[in-house]
Amino acid sequence: MKILPLLLLSLTMLSVICQPVLASKVSIELQEGIAHVTIMSSIHQNFTILQSRVIDLKGQDLNVARDALEKAIKAKSSDATLSDVAVGITTTQTELNLTVSFNVHNISSVSGNIMKVNCAWRSFSVPNDLASQDVSYNLVGKTYVKPTVLSYANSTWARFYLNETQSVFYQDAANAAGNATLLDFQALSKPLTSWNRTVDLENQKTRWFLPPAKTFDLAMTVQEPNQTRSYHSVIEISSEIIGPSFLTIEGDIVVSSQSTTDEPLMLAIVITVLAITLGIYIYGRKIRRRETRPRR
Repeated sequence: MKILPLLLLSLTMLSVICQPVLASKVSIELQEGIAHVTIMSSIHQNFTILQSRVIDLKGQDLNVARDALEKAIKAKSSDATLSDVAVGITTTQTELNLTVSFNVHNISSVSGNIMKVNCAWRSFSVPNDLASQDVSYNLVGKTYVKPTVLSYANSTWARFYLNETQSVFYQDAANAAGNATLLDFQALSKPLTSWNRTVDLENQKTRWFLPPAKTFDLAMTVQEPNQTRSYHSVIEISSEIIGPSFLTIEGDIVVSSQSTTDEPLMLAIVITVLAITLGIYIYGRKIRRRETRPRR
């Protein structure tokens, strides 16, 4: 008689685990010592049903977001400043998508033809809550997930799971939910030398990237006499740093050799001289062949 409830619970957990994951991504492109940053950060959850909204932050809301971002980045790189900050929020019933873009300045130094760009700020974290038009878009776990978890604190029907299969008590689930944040990129502090690296010779680009990894994964099942309800919440993150080809890494520093204006000219001269020399050689061989050809 116990087989059916166990089977239902297993099927419920499988449906929770198989829910689509919205991968968040931090994309950093380095150009002339400036970092152009685009962030797409998302939470997928059904602990709280959201209203569908599209919000582009303006005025005071945008100023608050800009100050919070710059403060968090300065905590990692004290001289860094931001410009061209833009923030957008899109929500559906089960998703909250945050898009942020900005430029980071004062993170590079030049010595001769060597440029060094400090990327230590990439693992910044905004600790405070941020909201616009009554939509909380940073401490999303505390706002949208944790209240439902706490509502089942004394329930014998509720089961909680972290990272798909790890069974935990409600206190652990509530703590994990309370720390689930969309603007927390501490996971990107992994040494840049451990990131995957590719070189695009055609477009003269070097790319370091971290594949998607979950930073928050909480599931809850409530098995009542007449039904089984399931809840899930996931935040996933990946990142990439893109710059000119043949970059090297020194700790958190990305190093590039900046070509001087004379280098392309010298290269053109060398190629021209080689072409002329090769042409003279081929022409000389043809003349010698004609002179040595036997007369009839």
